[in-house]
Amino acid sequence: MKCFWAEHHVSIDSEGVFRPCCTWRSVGDEPEVTTVEKYFQSDFYKKLNNDLDNNLWPEGCIDCMDQESLKDLSMRTEKNELYTIYPNWKDAEIKFGNLCNLGCVMCSPYNSSLIQDEYLKMKGQHKLFDRTIDIKTNWFKDEDNLRSIARSLSDRNELHFSGGEPTVNNYLRIFLDELIKNNCNATLLIRTNANNWPSKMHELMKQFKTKISISIDAHGKANEYIRWPSKWGKTERNVEKILSLPDTQVKLNPTVAAYNVHLLPKLYEWSINMGIHNYNFDSVYKPYVFAANNSEQWQKEIYKDFCSKYSHPNKVIKHVMKEGKGLKEAIDFLKILDYNRQTDYRIIGI
Repeated sequence: MKCFWAEHHVSIDSEGVFRPCCTWRSVGDEPEVTTVEKYFQSDFYKKLNNDLDNNLWPEGCIDCMDQESLKDLSMRTEKNELYTIYPNWKDAEIKFGNLCNLGCVMCSPYNSSLIQDEYLKMKGQHKLFDRTIDIKTNWFKDEDNLRSIARSLSDRNELHFSGGEPTVNNYLRIFLDELIKNNCNATLLIRTNANNWPSKMHELMKQFKTKISISIDAHGKANEYIRWPSKWGKTERNVEKILSLPDTQVKLNPTVAAYNVHLLPKLYEWSINMGIHNYNFDSVYKPYVFAANNSEQWQKEIYKDFCSKYSHPNKVIKHVMKEGKGLKEAIDFLKILDYNRQTDYRIIGI
């Protein structure tokens, strides 16, 4: 059960922890290192790859294990295909903590400082509000260390920046500045909610080949609710700016959850009209209350019809159509959010 990504990739997560990939579920034994070189020398890295080579699923690989049990494409199988084409491929993912401008309903404090603050205030109202985190290291706040890591990764083929929201602080700009100083030829992959797009960062990106993955989950007011407190007009204007970048591939990356499977056809049509032609549909598995298969039968039928017209959403159809528990638990949670946010879940049509 070879995983070339676990062997060659490194991901620095929201807590400053070095890990094998973005889908890795933290189990607490990740190495406490501050350089890329030390991660690849760690006992954690060696054991991880030894287990995979011996067909043993490491505990943190649960997402790939679940997807492959459904015969779906997983991150492992997807990246293995990449390495058969480009055997010397090297990439990395960098997160500058959990700083984010949004509190998306499916997200957690791990990826959103806004949710972290919110959950601390709402602790005890729901079990999901107990998921607050402690940032282990703010490595990126030390500019010398930030630039050092940028230099050590400047030989990579591709560099992924996600969050939190990578565009809402100055760290990405500093990182890009150091890459430029080191004549880095990496392609940049930036995952953004498109509710923030600074001009200075936009200009720096013109010096790179870029791939922009836009995380939008519905059209209009429905997206404002799911990706609260975003503003649709601002999102749409920023998507237009992103599409204006030279040498850039733009991809729509919707999160398919129990509450929005019926909304995705309208979003897809909007994206086509905007000039987006690349897509990646990701299914929610956790928290389980939002898992895509917990959608109701009428939603599943809409998604099934959607998949009969277009190929891209088929990536997650098996999970959507799998039997689930329905929307009750999701709605119960959304009602608590609504009480605290002064929002109304009925805007998303469930």
